Amino acid sequence: MKYIVVDRPITGYGDEWNSEFDSKEEAMVEAANQWEHLTASEQGKRNVFVLESVNPDEDAEEHF
Repeated sequence: MKYIVVDRPITGYGDEWNSEFDSKEEAMVEAANQWEHLTASEQGKRNVFVLESVNPDEDAEEHF
């Protein structure tokens, strides 16, 4: 998969979630949905963003 949605805490403590998508549009919609489901307090403590993988091969070391 080429596009990765990352949902992670700003502090480095807590759960990090990654989802992968074939298209940028799908990834952006998922990132927006994840962000909208957070409360205002949670939004202040988390980052949700989309990365484009340099190598879409999920088994490659440099995939992320």
